[in-house]
Amino acid sequence: MFRSTPLDYDHREVAEHKRLIGERFADDTSWRTRELLESALADPDFYFDALGQVWMDSWSSGRIALVGDAAW
Repeated sequence: MFRSTPLDYDHREVAEHKRLIGERFADDTSWRTRELLESALADPDFYFDALGQVWMDSWSSGRIALVGDAAW
């Protein structure tokens, strides 16, 4: 996982996903990053997607409320 500005990429293009991850972690030499990166990039079931978080002033409005996973 890494933080960035929104990325413009084709969600169907796995090679592009691997390129983005490879570039992002290319200079990272901490812990076992190189080993994990090589393993992930070689995986035929590689998955890449964006995470987002919605910030709201309130989790409820009148009789409607977000609860459970929707609220957290």
